[in-house]
Amino acid sequence: MAGLLFASGAGVPRADRLEGPAGEHRIGIWTYGKPLDPPDSERAAFALDDATLRLLAARNVYFVFGVNADHLNDALVGRLTRCREHGIEVHLSVTPTAEGLDFVNIWSFPSLRPEIESVLAFLNDRGFLDGTITTLVYDMEALPQACFPTYGLRWEILHGLRRYDEVQCRFREFNGWVTRRYGLRVRICTDIYQALDPLDGDDDLCRLWGLMSDGCAQMSYMAYRRGDFGPDYVRAHSRLLRNGDTVILNAWKERSHACWGDLDCAIADAREVVGFPNKGLHVEIWALWYFLKAYGVDGLRAWVDALAPEPSEWGAMRADGAHPVAEPAWPAGPTATDALILGIRVLDWIAPAFRAVYGVL
Repeated sequence: MAGLLFASGAGVPRADRLEGPAGEHRIGIWTYGKPLDPPDSERAAFALDDATLRLLAARNVYFVFGVNADHLNDALVGRLTRCREHGIEVHLSVTPTAEGLDFVNIWSFPSLRPEIESVLAFLNDRGFLDGTITTLVYDMEALPQACFPTYGLRWEILHGLRRYDEVQCRFREFNGWVTRRYGLRVRICTDIYQALDPLDGDDDLCRLWGLMSDGCAQMSYMAYRRGDFGPDYVRAHSRLLRNGDTVILNAWKERSHACWGDLDCAIADAREVVGFPNKGLHVEIWALWYFLKAYGVDGLRAWVDALAPEPSEWGAMRADGAHPVAEPAWPAGPTATDALILGIRVLDWIAPAFRAVYGVL
């Protein structure tokens, strides 16, 4: 079943490849700041020393830095200054401050837009938009507390759905302004739903979940391995996505995640992405704090080093001798990945009926 579900990526919006040396995959690391405090700081429980930052710079690793308008302070400036001093590129993810709006979507964007403007102005005044920060990233997700199909029967959410075209138009216009004003690229971080939705030629699910798109933006997709999701979940993303897309991995946040305490597992997941043939995919860690809790600073250095050689040089890396990017046999019988994708496709099939009921035309 999985082979049929992920055989084609046709119809997924094209995303331009992250810039870097020709043929090189990029590595990104999401962080919300504390590990970039000085190593002797009382705030830094898991601090990256200068030697580690030099290694990351040498490997062309970038940080995806999460901030919001309520935390524009000396601590933020100090953390970004360390990145600048070590020549580390930074991508900026501005999160909403409004209560109950944790992610970017049609409900949060109108109030988030002026907050992004204030964050960019603050950082521009301090010289961080002159080369250190290169990309604005949107952490795009639906409302976790009031989801399709009922939205908690909340009228204000249903009313917001009817403004989808208006908000999306403003979203795209704003992105153009960000690029013209500050020279920043734009990237959307989203879920596999947004990659699967266009395969039937429409955007039903994105409209019903309030997820916006921009044909000029790069794309990255979250592949969080928890519960029953096996390695086929990561491999499925690699098969589905377009050339130059980015896969965001998280299999280590908690003990219930697949790679908690198993660095070989974390390396294998990453190699499934960057070693997937003929795709030029990039990989990101979510998030640095949790990765360090699971593997420590030495584990981070080992993980980055493990992705440095060309895939042809990796060889067998696990005790069972399995090569992480060889064409493996798909698991016998349906998997949790198959069930998830089948569920998304069923929702996509019935979505037109819900659009009619809610007046989302």
